[in-house]
Amino acid sequence: MKKYHISIVFLIVSIFNINASNNQELKKYLVPIPKSVTVLETSFKPNSGRIIAYGIATNLGVRFSANNLQKILKEKGMYFSIAGNVAVGETPEIELIIDSKKQTNSQGYSLVINENKITLTANNEAGLYYGVLTLGQIAQYAYDYGTFPQVTVNDYPDFKRRGVTIDISRTKVPTMASLYQYIDMFASWKINEIQLYTEHTFQYQNHKKVWQDASALSSNDILDLDKYCSDRFIDLVPNQNGFGHMERWLEHKEYWHLAENETISDPTHHILGIRRTISAVDKSSVDFVDNLYSELLSNFSSENVNIGGDEPYELGTGKSKKEVSEKGKGQVYLDLLLKLNSIIVKNGKRAQFWGDIILEHPELIKNLPKNITCMIWGYKWDHPFNKEAAKFKEAKIPFYVCPGTSSWRSIVGRTENAIKNQINAAENGIKYGAVGYLNTDWGDDGHPQPLITGYAPYVYGAAVSWSLEDNRDLDINWVLNKYIYKDPAEKTAQVIFDMGNTNQILDNSDINNYSFYSLLYYINKPLKENRQTAKLKNKDLNEAIIVLNKIIKRVETCKATANDAEIVYREIINASKLAIHSCNLGIAKLKTKEGSIEKVDADTKYKLLVEIDAIIAEYKEVWMLRNQIGGLTDSLEQLLKVRTAYLN
Repeated sequence: MKKYHISIVFLIVSIFNINASNNQELKKYLVPIPKSVTVLETSFKPNSGRIIAYGIATNLGVRFSANNLQKILKEKGMYFSIAGNVAVGETPEIELIIDSKKQTNSQGYSLVINENKITLTANNEAGLYYGVLTLGQIAQYAYDYGTFPQVTVNDYPDFKRRGVTIDISRTKVPTMASLYQYIDMFASWKINEIQLYTEHTFQYQNHKKVWQDASALSSNDILDLDKYCSDRFIDLVPNQNGFGHMERWLEHKEYWHLAENETISDPTHHILGIRRTISAVDKSSVDFVDNLYSELLSNFSSENVNIGGDEPYELGTGKSKKEVSEKGKGQVYLDLLLKLNSIIVKNGKRAQFWGDIILEHPELIKNLPKNITCMIWGYKWDHPFNKEAAKFKEAKIPFYVCPGTSSWRSIVGRTENAIKNQINAAENGIKYGAVGYLNTDWGDDGHPQPLITGYAPYVYGAAVSWSLEDNRDLDINWVLNKYIYKDPAEKTAQVIFDMGNTNQILDNSDINNYSFYSLLYYINKPLKENRQTAKLKNKDLNEAIIVLNKIIKRVETCKATANDAEIVYREIINASKLAIHSCNLGIAKLKTKEGSIEKVDADTKYKLLVEIDAIIAEYKEVWMLRNQIGGLTDSLEQLLKVRTAYLN
């Protein structure tokens, strides 16, 4: 038999014992860490060149996994061919098998590497893919250490549905190249559901005015993304709100008739000063949503649809006021939800909806249809997932737990809050029988934070939703440095992780703090008029500046080699400088008796102006490296308000 060619690393392999510390070192390479990993004391040396993938001729999933394994091994200097069956007299070196009788856990797999061969047995196509991912990580370990360990792995997920959201409506629409990069990253962590929150960023054929300046995704874009996700056993779930958060539609006069309030009596009112919610009782509004879903859903292969339904702030203040007074706000909400659910059923799919409003009226949970799934969201570290999940378990209504990356409105992230939020959701999701775990990321108020601020909670959420008890102590930064940033110095991820905790300096009593952004967002308000800025102190602002400057300096010690390494470093520096600017602004306002920007002296304002101009210029350049131009103007709106305040 031919010996296949291997890299120089494998040519110098020597057999060595793998003790307990080596076992732990191997586990560090595995993300998510499997439920059971046993390392033996001998090694395996590949000496053949065939992957036997049974059913490859007829099963596209098997074919994709086999090709993926071939590619992974090739990157490590091992050149395997692929076949669909064993030749006469052959003992194959790698076998890929689907056998639901041997591996009974859905999406589960077992992996055995002994002295002669590698055998991967999976419950289904998805399980085979996940086993290949784990084998690829073991191959990376072998590449680094010079030997393949003999090992047995038995693994399956805690949550059958493990998802993430990316907000592509609040100004940032990633380029297709960026979306493919994100999908690959999530797939490598065994994520199997992705939702792109789209509000107005799909090219609806009869509504061009709404999306024409937003770099909206086309039907072809969605079809391409859907196929790319499907190949990687990811369900690309359409996410289009059908009730609240419709301001991008209702800002146009042609759509005012759909709104709960067609006229605005007080434009300064924090809730009623904007049209963002469609009427819950107007048939034309329901018909409008029906038409949107009819066009959108045909582009997705998913059986699921997230119809939103969260935060309909104006409900009961306009067209629905009479019905709300007669039937109650909760019942009017439920009536609309049932209508939207019927639309989804008509399209042959299942609806998901955000649970915040129905949880305000828990007596109505029992009236939900059994074919709808509630998405319980909560983003503080101590969110009461336990109390909320118990209500849906009792009513036998399927539900997800939905924590978040905590990055929005933060500029630099909120790492500690996010990590604790992930654990809380996983623990209570498992305890109360959640059918899924959806890790959310949002772009509120201009989406100023780079997505890298969410990578740590993203990977941690993926890990604990796969196997909570095995991943509580996941070395998040090591994993990100190894596989995402590819930093041999092992520093990049820690820099971003630490950057995401600088918020706590300004208010260490609240790990969900977002004072950096509040200083910018409420530029024209005295400090004491906002909860996040009312108690700011000079010493804390100065300490934050020192820490953030150290973050920028630490970037010089990082050695990332990923294709987007330079983008990552520019994002770290720009975000840190924007947070530093917020602190400088806070210090300037504190020097005035009123804590007001109007009272800041002219010289200080000029210094702040020069500083923000440089930040804005870099902000625009960095934006275009990952995102399409649509939405950039809107994202800059708040920063330009800050700039204007310095000119007055």
